[in-house]
Amino acid sequence: MHPLMQQLCDDHHHLQRLLYCLQKEVSYFEAGQPADAELSLILDAMDYIQLYPEKWHHPVEDVIFEILLEKDIEESALIQAIVDEHQRLEKMTQREKSLFTAISHGSHIPTDEIVNVHREFIAAQAGHIERENQQIYPLIEKYMTNADWQTVEARMATPADPLFGESVREDYQVLYRRILEAEHEG
Repeated sequence: MHPLMQQLCDDHHHLQRLLYCLQKEVSYFEAGQPADAELSLILDAMDYIQLYPEKWHHPVEDVIFEILLEKDIEESALIQAIVDEHQRLEKMTQREKSLFTAISHGSHIPTDEIVNVHREFIAAQAGHIERENQQIYPLIEKYMTNADWQTVEARMATPADPLFGESVREDYQVLYRRILEAEHEG
C-alpha cells in the first residue's frame, strides 16, 4: 500500500475515534444535561475537522479522484458522487460548528435543533467514511499506478496531523486525552 493511501486509511480511523468522542459530548444535550457537555471540546473537535480533514485529507482524495476520473473507469459516477459529498460535508461541518459556537456565546438553541443537526452531521460523516472505505478505497488500490501516486505527491504536501500525529498540538491536548478516555470507557 502506498504511504499516502495508508495515511488516508489512518485518517479515517482517527476521524472515527474523534466522532465517537464528539458524540459522547453531544449526548449530554440529548439527555437534557447540556451543562455537562464541554463546549470547548466540541469546538476543538469541529476546529480539527475543518483544519485537517477538510484542508488536507479531502483535497488529497480529490486529486486522486481527479486522476481516476481522467481514466474514465466504469465506477466514475460513484467517484464523482463522493467528490460532491466532500462539499456537502464541509457545509455540514460549518453548520455544526456555527451552532455550537452560538451556544458557547450564550445563544439559546432548542435542544431538538441541536440534536437533529448533530445526528445529521454524524450520520453523514460516518456514512461517508464507510462508503470510501468499502467502495472507493478498493478502487484507488486497483487503478492508481506508481506514476499516479507521484503526481499526487508532487501536488500535495503532507502536513503533520495536529491531533493524531507524532506530536499533538498544544491546544488539542485536552481533546486527545478525552478521545482516549472515551475509548477506554467503551
